Amino acid sequence: MVSFDNEGNNITKIYLKTGGSVDTEFVIDCSGFSRLVLGKELGGEWISHQDDLTLNTALTFHLPLKGGEYHDTETFTRTKAIAMDYGWMWNIPLQNRWGCGYVYDNNHITND
Repeated sequence: MVSFDNEGNNITKIYLKTGGSVDTEFVIDCSGFSRLVLGKELGGEWISHQDDLTLNTALTFHLPLKGGEYHDTETFTRTKAIAMDYGWMWNIPLQNRWGCGYVYDNNHITND
């Protein structure tokens, strides 16, 4: 549950299941397809952009760190997003591994 400003446009407070609340000035709905804030709370309608954004498949995987240590601190503090021929790839540094993946359009390339 959320509270809005006087105009009803901006979320000013989020109520937690534990009974507390959090004052806020900016909200990013990271609940994915659940759309907990945008869909359920705000009643926002889903607008598909499938005709323009044809990426429809994702492969995710993890890679171990070299020797289990951080070798390049500068590189290890940033997420990389790399454009590919049929989609894009990401590489996210975590404390004990790399989180990686490839998002693509399966009409142009297969999982293989």
